[in-house]
Amino acid sequence: MNELVFQKSATKLLTILLCGLVFVAPPFFLAGRSLSLQIVRWLGAAFFAPCCARTIRALLSKKPAMKFTMSGFEAECYGIPVVSWEEVETTWKRKSNSVDFLCIKLRNSENLLARLSALRRRASQLNRRLDFGEICLATRGLRPGFREMVEFMEQSTTMAANYADGVADAAQG
Repeated sequence: MNELVFQKSATKLLTILLCGLVFVAPPFFLAGRSLSLQIVRWLGAAFFAPCCARTIRALLSKKPAMKFTMSGFEAECYGIPVVSWEEVETTWKRKSNSVDFLCIKLRNSENLLARLSALRRRASQLNRRLDFGEICLATRGLRPGFREMVEFMEQSTTMAANYADGVADAAQG
């Protein structure tokens, strides 16, 4: 297997969309109540309408949420551009609130951070402070799951290390 592609769960996205629509709809159907109740309803609609739009966009998107290849990975769902396995220094698994995370520490994190948005840079710095590495990936709501991600990553990094050792041996010989 040369790549592992993670897709968003359409069932989960449709459920989120349905719940969001339930919160968006009341201001349009429940008119004539008290002013304070109307304000709360409209504020709820103002919050959940963009959430519904984003969910619809995710449903229609054909881009995979994450993609692992033998040369590296990218996580579109986290805004992480392509990272080669050679840039990965170490990885470990963490669990928080029943969610498994693959934590990744990079050799030169400044290269990656420069390619991220300001919000993503702040999130990466917070991850580092909480001992989650510069990048932490979860597969909740994605298919395949966490176990497959870890197995593929271990296989890819082993192959990358063997390749790097072969290149170093060839340079010395």
